[in-house]
Amino acid sequence: MMKKEEAASAATETTPKSEPAVSLLTDPIKVKVKHEKIAINDLRELRISRQIPAREMVAVVQKIYPKYDKTIQSKCENGDAYGIGLRPDALNALYTAFAPEAIQATGNRKKERHRLTCRVSARLEKTDYERLQQLIKADGYSTMQEWLAWMVKQYIQRKDGADV
Repeated sequence: MMKKEEAASAATETTPKSEPAVSLLTDPIKVKVKHEKIAINDLRELRISRQIPAREMVAVVQKIYPKYDKTIQSKCENGDAYGIGLRPDALNALYTAFAPEAIQATGNRKKERHRLTCRVSARLEKTDYERLQQLIKADGYSTMQEWLAWMVKQYIQRKDGADV
């Protein structure tokens, strides 16, 4: 009779007898995430900083995802606790509706980084590239950019002088 009771309790037991081979808490799964212009954690910040009612934000997202509701909105705002986040297309829709200047500001940021925006490039054999680097350093140029800009200016001056 004792064996039947042990078998019954073992069948209803919810905790496993042995540890799992991989613990999701101690061995996180590495996932590649594409770069997003707007971070998922910005959802709550957007709502609070602009004083947007949650129901208005839900209405915008429901146009893309009809089953989206205020419960999911709350969980997305607290994504660290629930392990979920709003998809990038829905987040872009919210920023387009409520903060379009934030999208424009992040879109133009990369363009404003460099003073010289036009680029010249070439592919070389490895041996030619290494020799070119040695010669450029021997001539006193600290960077390839500096040497190439000087070469381009010399070429333009030579061609402009030949046209006269």
